[in-house]
Amino acid sequence: VNHTGNPCLAAAGSGDVLSGVIGALMAGGVRGREAAAMGAYIHGAAGDLAAERFGVRSARPLDVIEMIPEVLKKLEAEGV
Repeated sequence: VNHTGNPCLAAAGSGDVLSGVIGALMAGGVRGREAAAMGAYIHGAAGDLAAERFGVRSARPLDVIEMIPEVLKKLEAEGV
């Protein structure tokens, strides 16, 4: 069960961001099922950061994209 994400991810274009994250993970050698699970977590966590920074109603998919490196940096620091 993924506990990341919020209503800002219901915006048009957010699914494109999610599929891009999953595609990038797969291009990096992560298998499909794992890429989907990791992608959903990363996408949701980036959405959470975007909502904190810009507000749930104001965050756009481009804002979510900008948060992805922060999520990856945090995961790396945690050894994930």
